[in-house]
Amino acid sequence: MIQPWGSYLPASIQAQIYPSVLKESSYDGQVYSWPQIVSIVGLGWRTDMLHSPPTTWSQMLADAKATEAKTKGAVFGDVMDLAPWRSLLPLSVNFGGASVFLPNGYLNLASPAVNQALTLMKELYQYSTPQILDSDGDVDAFRSGRSAMMIKYIDAQLTAAQSFGLQNLGFGPLPSPSPGVPVRTVGWSTGFALFRYATPQQKQIATNFITYLTDSSVYEDGWLTGGEPTVYSNWYHTFITTQGIPSWVQVNYAMRSELVPIPPTLNFIPWAQDVQVEVEAALEGKVSVTQALATAQKQVAPLET
Repeated sequence: MIQPWGSYLPASIQAQIYPSVLKESSYDGQVYSWPQIVSIVGLGWRTDMLHSPPTTWSQMLADAKATEAKTKGAVFGDVMDLAPWRSLLPLSVNFGGASVFLPNGYLNLASPAVNQALTLMKELYQYSTPQILDSDGDVDAFRSGRSAMMIKYIDAQLTAAQSFGLQNLGFGPLPSPSPGVPVRTVGWSTGFALFRYATPQQKQIATNFITYLTDSSVYEDGWLTGGEPTVYSNWYHTFITTQGIPSWVQVNYAMRSELVPIPPTLNFIPWAQDVQVEVEAALEGKVSVTQALATAQKQVAPLET
């Protein structure tokens, strides 16, 4: 139903898109999604509960434990979104970089970095509310003050902060596996697709409209107000030279340097659903981390071929 943008996407605009986002929006070397915004997984924290964010995973676990001890269990240490592209994938990349992906684009469930990621998730889970197994359980806990930290992207953090105040929200990169190790994470974009069966005139009208939006400060400001970071480097350069911009804008700009794209795959949604079942089984202690990943690998093998 859709075709590559090809020459319809102006070269001058394409040059402004972050390389990692452009790669994530492409398949077989051709751009299929003209990206507009990018979601980057980071760490949010309640500044009224933590004076400073953890910079390593071991420190985060210690902070989570201390939070629960200090509040006598009234506040959980952390929460995370269990959708694989918001948890297992970013944490796997955090440990192993882009090498955790197979040549076919899927996450290599046999990778030691993936095992490390799920092991970490299991450790974090002991300081988290069981409600993270429910839809929006992570945001609900963070919003209501029942969690000090949340692993997610900035717009979810800002949505939660509407309840407790932006002055009490901190947002930064994910912790590092160890001091001095680059902090890597994933990002995915949302954009426009070009319908294959539209007429050439209709395709050009669509191109002109998106080009107009790209040059519109009202359009870009609207996205940023909602916590949806732009994919265009020229817009970031404009905002980081402006006084009084939100700190998260600068944080997202800095995070893009270590941003790893999630490779497009044909069966990602069913693949993610099968993997999440095994991830949750490991978190709940029903199976070991190694067993969960081995079972998941067997489950998704037909989807990867």
